[in-house]
Amino acid sequence: MNIQKIIKNKGVRLLLLAVVTALSYFLYDCDFNSKPKSLPQSQSPSSPADNKSVDADSKQVITGEVTKVADGDTFTLKTEDGLPVKVRLYAIDAPEKGQDFGTKARQHLNELCYKKTVKIVIEDIDQYDRTLGVAYINGLNINEEMVRQGLAWYYSYYANAPRIDSLEQVARKEKLNIWSMKNPVRPHDFRKAERQKRQK
Repeated sequence: MNIQKIIKNKGVRLLLLAVVTALSYFLYDCDFNSKPKSLPQSQSPSSPADNKSVDADSKQVITGEVTKVADGDTFTLKTEDGLPVKVRLYAIDAPEKGQDFGTKARQHLNELCYKKTVKIVIEDIDQYDRTLGVAYINGLNINEEMVRQGLAWYYSYYANAPRIDSLEQVARKEKLNIWSMKNPVRPHDFRKAERQKRQK
């Protein structure tokens, strides 16, 4: 039998095409519906080794002694491993040096934590490579305490912290410290104005 003559037959060609099409569809469908291979543990997207961000129930914590207080929302601590870490208190913004209540805010933070052991729950690392975190001393939330005393603003530009927001509202009503002034200037705006002065 001449194979070439059979292939040239239109009916045979259509039959062969139908068989090939059906076979291709069958193979594709089997592959598509098969379960994907699971990633090895080291390649899993949620593996701590490959994912620096952590959820609210597993945030990184560091502990150390405060060795220097820069202002009302920033200090340096020495960890248990002897490493210096610059900490910026998360979700609050205290008056700057040269700003009203800037000195008092620094003094109060100094009284709260200088030479004391502090636990820091890390939230993030900022653009200046400072550790953003919530500080605790014997269960006291230092971030909240600064706002409660009217010595820091709720830093709504970069954080979402409803409790700190509510503490600020209470301090405002009681006219504590910065809220005793008629029109206190936010540190964020103060820093912006200072930068503009230097650029002139």
